[in-house]
Parts: sequence; structure tokens; C-alpha cells
Amino acid sequence: MDPDTVDDFRNRNGPNLLPFSLPSFSAPSPGWVAPPAPTDVYNGHILKDFNHQDSTAVNIHQFCSRWPPHRTPMTYCNWISVNRDTVSKATQDDRIKALKSDFQALLEHGNNFVTVDSLDQIACQNHVVSGKWLLFSDSTALGELWENVVRLVCLTRRKGCVKVSPNKGYDRYVICVYVDDYTDLDDVNDLRDSLRKIGVTWPIGFKMDAYTHLGIYGGNPWQMRPNRYWE
Repeated sequence: MDPDTVDDFRNRNGPNLLPFSLPSFSAPSPGWVAPPAPTDVYNGHILKDFNHQDSTAVNIHQFCSRWPPHRTPMTYCNWISVNRDTVSKATQDDRIKALKSDFQALLEHGNNFVTVDSLDQIACQNHVVSGKWLLFSDSTALGELWENVVRLVCLTRRKGCVKVSPNKGYDRYVICVYVDDYTDLDDVNDLRDSLRKIGVTWPIGFKMDAYTHLGIYGGNPWQMRPNRYWE
């Protein structure tokens, strides 16, 4: 499974959510959409970059209809992603390596040195400060939810990026809605308020990307909550 969702499936309050289970590709498969062209895929993502000129309701609907998550198998991609005037996080590779190196240095001093404050410090020092609100859904509610979130990012906020998991053989999906800087609480809270306005009124979690890169999930040895916020 992808690192953004392992052990985050405990966030089960949402529309039509089913208990998490392991993949079972022996179950009947839906009719898959046609495979992507090489130009559709970047770094494992089926990726669409929108800007101020082509961010229209029609274009968004066409993209979401071409790549419905429940009919897009994991053999096509790891994620279906949309950027709105945002630099791809693929450019952060060197920063992530430095973050992991600093984390290893903390571990060498002992578990007592791995704290919320120390992780905040190395995340900020290495400029790995993006984070995401996590929305979980089954296929019943997924299509409308996904398109509404893409519209929110591209038409209302006019910035940011969002991604959704493809079909992995079980009826369980996650949408990650990003902010550039988790220390910008105004932006974090503004995005949460905007999600409420499109119907995401159940509690959801916010997770720092640094925690994802460092493999910090539920039940970690340092007894830290993987979600920074839950609201």
C-alpha cells in the first residue's frame, strides 16, 4: 500500500465508509477505463496541471470522468492527481533525503529525542512542510466527492494540489487535499472550512508530509499521533 494511507484507515467517519480489509483481486472487477498514454503519467501519478486559463467546470468534469478512481486500477498509477498552479512535490527529493538523515540522527540519540517538537524542527529546517487533510470514502460517494474537491482546489481556492487513490481491489479510497505549509494555520484552517462548505462535515485528520516520509503511523514507538489535527 502507499505510504500516505497505511495505518491512516482508522479515519472512518465519512460517507458510506466500509471497514478496512486487505486487497482481494479475486472479487469481480468493474469495467476499467482505457489505459493512460505515456504523457498522462508522471512519477507514478496520472497528473493534470490546471492553470487560471483552463480551470473550468467543463474541463474538470472531463478529467474526473476520464479517470474515475473506482474504475482506474492500481496497475495504471499510484495516484490520480491534480495541480492548480503548484510546483510538483517531486522536486523535494533532496529535501526528503536530508529530512530522513536528520531523523536517523535523532534515532541514534535514542527514542526520547523523537518528539513532536524535534520533528517540527527538522521538518522546517529541511523545508518539508507540506501537509494534507485526509478524506476517506467508498465508491458510492467517491465520484461526486472527488470532483467537488477538485473544483474547490481549482475554482474556489485557485491553488494547491489534490490526489485520490485508484482502485486497489477493495472498496476503500483516500483523497489527500494539500496545503504548502502546515505551520500556516490560517491556510490549514481555511482549507478545512472550505471542505466543510462542500459537504465534508464529518471529522477528518490532517497529517504532515514529514510524518509520511518518516514512516510515522498509528502505534509508532514514540506514541505520537500521526494526525496533527482532527476536526
